[in-house]
Amino acid sequence: MPGKWAAAVVHPPVMRKLACAFAVLFVVAAVPSQAREVRAFPVRFRPVREVAALIEPLISPDGSFTVQPKFNLITVQDEPDVLDKVAKLLAEWDVPPLSYRVRIRVLLGTTVPPTPGPPGPLISGLGADLSKVFHYTSYQEVETLQITATEGTVVEALAGGRYHLHFVLRALPGDPDRVQFAQFEVSRKEQGTAEAEVLRSLLRTTVSLQVGQTAIVAAARSEAASQGLILVLWAARETPQ
Repeated sequence: MPGKWAAAVVHPPVMRKLACAFAVLFVVAAVPSQAREVRAFPVRFRPVREVAALIEPLISPDGSFTVQPKFNLITVQDEPDVLDKVAKLLAEWDVPPLSYRVRIRVLLGTTVPPTPGPPGPLISGLGADLSKVFHYTSYQEVETLQITATEGTVVEALAGGRYHLHFVLRALPGDPDRVQFAQFEVSRKEQGTAEAEVLRSLLRTTVSLQVGQTAIVAAARSEAASQGLILVLWAARETPQ
C-alpha cells in the first residue's frame, strides 16, 4: 500500500502573522550592542585597592576592569555611558584626604560620694547628659586630648599617663561630615611580670558620629560596677588653608 503524506494547510492570515513575527525578530536581532571602549583612570589620593569594590556595581555584564597597584591605575573596558559613570564616581571619590580636629575627654566615673566643693567646669558641662546614661554620682577628669589628624591615619595617644587609646580615623564614603573612630581600643597600663608594664584592653568598638556632635562610650566590668571609664568623643572638619 502506498504511503500517505500529511499536508498542512496554512491560510493567508496566518502567513501574514508569521511574517510579522519573523520581521520583528529580525529587527531586534539586527540592533547592534553599544560598542565598548577602553579608558584608563589614574588614582592620585586614595588607595587604588579600594577602587574595585567602589566601581564594580557600575560595570555591565560584558564589561571588565583591571587594577594596577604598582602604577596606581585602573583600566576599564565597557560601554561609553558606563565609562562616564565610572569617571564621575572616581572624580568625587579620589580627592585629598580630609583633616579633622578630634577631642577626647577621658573621665573616671564612680558611685563614691563626691568631694565637697563645686565640680570642675569641664565636667559640669556634661553632667545632665551623663546622669541620663550612667548611674555614677561623680566624675573625675583624667585628661582631655586634642588631636588633629587626616582620615586614614592611625591615632595613638596616652591619657593621664595610664590609659592608652588607639583608633583609625575615617570619613564615611560620600559623607565627609560623618567621621568614624574605627578599631577604637582603650587599654590600661598595668604592672606585669619582671617589673614590665603591660596593656590590659578595656574596650574595643567602632564609633561613628556626625561632625560637631558628641558620642559617649564607657568601659566597666558590668553595668552595676562602682567605677567606669567614660570617653566623650567629638570631631570637627579642619578648614583648608
